[in-house]
Amino acid sequence: MWYFEKGVKPNLDFIEDIKNENKLREKLSEIIKLIDSRSIQLDLESLIVNETYITNLSKNIKEILLRQLIK
Repeated sequence: MWYFEKGVKPNLDFIEDIKNENKLREKLSEIIKLIDSRSIQLDLESLIVNETYITNLSKNIKEILLRQLIK
């Protein structure tokens, strides 16, 4: 996701079973949909003090990532 955001083009020769950027985005989309919001919240609790921010981010992380993916 970070690479896409920075405009870095993926080297598809090194990504197994992915032939083009659209397929890569589809695969990433499938993975994003499997994200467990509670796991994200638990991971962030030791890194971020603001509990409201953590709660909101963990609830919305899938939508945020999917939006970034289609840009």
